[in-house]
Amino acid sequence: MMLVPQIKVADELYKSNTVHTHPISKDYPLITVAAYDAPARLRARANYTCNGTNDIELQQAIDEVEANGGGGIQCVGNTFNFASGLVFSPLNLSSTLYFNAPGVTFNYSGSGVAITANTNVVNGNQTYTWAKIVMDGFRLTGTSSGTTGLLVRASNLHIFRNIKIDGFTGAGAWAIELKSVGSGEWLEQNYFEQIYATGNSNGIYWNSDYALFMNNRILGMAISATAGNTAWKNTTCCPYGCVFIGVSASPQGDNVTCIDFGNDTYARAWYGTVFINIVIDSGLPYTGVTCFTNAGPHNPLLIGAEVSTGALGSGAVLWGGTARDTYLNRAITHHTAYHVLTVKESGSVHTNLGAGGAITLALPQDAVSGCTFKFGVMTAQELRINPGAAGAIYINGAKQTDSKYITADDEAESIQLIADGNGDWLALSAVGTWTVET
Repeated sequence: MMLVPQIKVADELYKSNTVHTHPISKDYPLITVAAYDAPARLRARANYTCNGTNDIELQQAIDEVEANGGGGIQCVGNTFNFASGLVFSPLNLSSTLYFNAPGVTFNYSGSGVAITANTNVVNGNQTYTWAKIVMDGFRLTGTSSGTTGLLVRASNLHIFRNIKIDGFTGAGAWAIELKSVGSGEWLEQNYFEQIYATGNSNGIYWNSDYALFMNNRILGMAISATAGNTAWKNTTCCPYGCVFIGVSASPQGDNVTCIDFGNDTYARAWYGTVFINIVIDSGLPYTGVTCFTNAGPHNPLLIGAEVSTGALGSGAVLWGGTARDTYLNRAITHHTAYHVLTVKESGSVHTNLGAGGAITLALPQDAVSGCTFKFGVMTAQELRINPGAAGAIYINGAKQTDSKYITADDEAESIQLIADGNGDWLALSAVGTWTVET
């Protein structure tokens, strides 16, 4: 093997038509891997050269850098093809492992996971001194059904930037999975920037049966899901202290769940977690789309969401804060069919704009005291408000009939209701004539 070229500054982007020869340090060299389609002059200078059939040299380069305790891997050329998943195992690193491949495409044709950033947990303890793995600047595409693109396993302080992931399809296939299993494993302080993960069956999966998911960051991520699948799914034990800015979740078929917050009942779940500038937009008239769903008792803070498709209508905003249940507060939603309201929609306005006939809106049966909704007739059709089997609606101090809806059908008639916590609803204001079901 020829002398190992080294780089001067480890955390920089490398042009794919250049082999650098400057040192990171005297201890941590740069390993160069050349694709089959790299220019001859680069292949001649590379530490590893690939034939484009099953480029096992990629894993050999990873193993060498890990054996050195750290350093960099520079991939040059255009295309690498591999059938055995690449595994990064940072347990033995005494410095950072840099994996730079700007403009390079990695085609994965195997089964299972394409790239694994493995755990850096030792006997339940993780290290916090430096970023263990930094991946930057490439496209990862799947050519096999039922695989997963990037798996981040029980790790902290990994950095993933400027990566496109597509083509991972089939049952159980995800573009990205963040996973930890059992006591002592957790995912903390990982950083994702400019990740484009569309064109897969599912988007990103936070998957943990025990571990904490703390202080992770996402800055710029596009995810999607095909028919019947999920763009963003959470099953972690306790996500908190996380910040996600600029996330786009798009359905690419019917019956897609865009963001599933899961069913985390841990007392500190979602503490200090915030989503900022979230966009859900398919651009196509898919049916059965659920924009947000949460089966747990706590919610993250969602600021500035733009929702232009699916069950929640438009202008979705979650408000709340640390250690508080957060309620969905939408400026307005127009209904043309039967709809059951939820507690998380407290504070929202609902109309029948565009309805072709009578519609019924059902009040939530689990409403706590202070939960409020406002209703307005914007199309001259009957708008019915149903208190449910266990309640009644009070208008001007008078109780209407138990379990019977109230109704109005003239434009500009409106009513605002507040729950008393015992199943009944009190009208804070009423405009027009609201009558009770006969």
